[in-house]
Amino acid sequence: MVNYFSEADMEGCLDSFQRHHPGLECQLIIVDNGSGGDRLSQTLRRLDGRINLTLIKNEENIGFAKGCNQGFARSRGAYILLLNPDILFVEDSIRRMIDFMNHHPHVGVVGCRQVLPSGRHYVGDAGYHPSLAKAFNHSFFLSRLFPGLFKGVYLIRGGEPKEPIDVDWVSGGCFLFRKELLERAGRMNESFFLYAEDMEWCRRVRECGWQVAYVPFTHVIHKRRHHPKGSRAVIGLRSQRALFRHDHGTLSTLLFEAVTLSGLVLRSLAYSLLHILRRNPEYRQQAREVLRSILAYSRQVGVGKK
Repeated sequence: MVNYFSEADMEGCLDSFQRHHPGLECQLIIVDNGSGGDRLSQTLRRLDGRINLTLIKNEENIGFAKGCNQGFARSRGAYILLLNPDILFVEDSIRRMIDFMNHHPHVGVVGCRQVLPSGRHYVGDAGYHPSLAKAFNHSFFLSRLFPGLFKGVYLIRGGEPKEPIDVDWVSGGCFLFRKELLERAGRMNESFFLYAEDMEWCRRVRECGWQVAYVPFTHVIHKRRHHPKGSRAVIGLRSQRALFRHDHGTLSTLLFEAVTLSGLVLRSLAYSLLHILRRNPEYRQQAREVLRSILAYSRQVGVGKK
């Protein structure tokens, strides 16, 4: 678990973990990215004696991927679970995922279904490696309207499977894998500060011949409280752009940016139209959030910026 001022969520996460996984032998590794202060100490003090704890303290925020790599180096289990502090367990999801992997020896990584506190499917829990075609399908709603025909970057709400399927990546928010993969696929790419590191690492896992699986038969709640509204979307877009540039050249990256920004403009217009037709202020707010994301993304990376 990589922590960055998430102590308020952490205690609830760990309480739900212990409540639904009694007797599960595990090592809890917390990598604190410069949070410091008494809040973390107080939270961990309440865990004293209840769980095998390893604490790694960093003086500053070194990023998610680098923090994960620090934790990997100290891990002793056959399986490693990446877990965000804002995850809540409602059933024994870890046991179910481990059992699935024990029965499917070719699966190297598994992720379960994630839902928001409202009960809606969180579309960022799994998906397919970014490409121009998948970005286009996502940006212009083809993967939403025809999920069986067009794959997008994400599994789309309403189109998520009922049975386990192979995917290209699962979310680092709740991400179980075999420790032996670290020797074969390597550690996480630390050039990705936050987001897209799970996509890039899962691609290397698949290149080594392992499968990445999404299991919808168990789920966790993902509260999604770490970033102000809009900033999370911008960070995610920026990271996907970096991943795309990592895989392709400048021209392809320019096309990827054009498709992504066009899709965001289309979304903003769609929300504005829905507000006019239905007089629902929520749609107007969503239109404004998307517009702010467009402006912030353009300022931060620059269209066509190398």
